[in-house]
Amino acid sequence: MTRGTGLALLLFLAACSPRSVATNNVAGPTAADRTANTVRADPRIVPIPPIPAALRGCWLSERPDDPDYPGGRERLVITETTITQTGEVPRRVAAAEFVQQVSSTSIEGRFTALEDGRPITIATALQLVTDAGGSGRAGQLLLREGDAGSSLFDRCPA
Repeated sequence: MTRGTGLALLLFLAACSPRSVATNNVAGPTAADRTANTVRADPRIVPIPPIPAALRGCWLSERPDDPDYPGGRERLVITETTITQTGEVPRRVAAAEFVQQVSSTSIEGRFTALEDGRPITIATALQLVTDAGGSGRAGQLLLREGDAGSSLFDRCPA
């Protein structure tokens, strides 16, 4: 086989690749199929929205039975973009890695801080309790930590 013939054969085979040949009148994937394959199961809001004003401020939680908080007290200071956690554990400042849902009284996503150079999850959701049904009293902050459970916080005294 000459060089020119080999190149022609190679081009012919490339043109016959499965991507370019439709068989049995079956069309390839539609634009909708390609889009469906790229959509995440957890749609994220971009750019990351601010933490709702109703959740901002200083919050305290008593944790008498929690070994992670030997003094039994945790304090959060929530700003537009961060959650600062203090108490008997080292100070941590968390920011949103991503947000999936936000309303005037809640935000869901993943808020992480660095501990020993590695990211740790501080919260997966913050929610202002608006009624006495379910978790907590109206006006409390419910902080969810994914698999680690959840905690209730009261506003810091003035």
